[in-house]
Amino acid sequence: MPYIPEKRRRELTEEVRAAVKYGNALNVIGELAITSGELNWILTEVILGYLQLGTDADEPLGNLPLSYARLSAARAVLHDMHDEFYDKLMRPYEDLKCQENGEVFFTGLPDNTSEETLGDQLERERDD
Repeated sequence: MPYIPEKRRRELTEEVRAAVKYGNALNVIGELAITSGELNWILTEVILGYLQLGTDADEPLGNLPLSYARLSAARAVLHDMHDEFYDKLMRPYEDLKCQENGEVFFTGLPDNTSEETLGDQLERERDD
């Protein structure tokens, strides 16, 4: 959650907003985020910065109406980021740990004595 202490918010906000405006947000995020809460705060600031900018990066939203299209675009980007992060980083990591440490999710049904996973069963049923 982005609910970090107010003092730390002030420390991060100025640098994050400048980074968003001048296009070097990635450098700032990598250098400033110490905790997951701070990372969340920084990413929230980036999205809020996107919502507050008009077509010209120097033109604040003050005289532009907030639109569903802009909100929806921000939400879609976050959703896509979530999917890509899971597909490219989390899932391979989980697969590796499963290979190293063994499967956890067995069907657990009393009449099933095999070690076929629920995922294996669902995939087999889908293919049938």
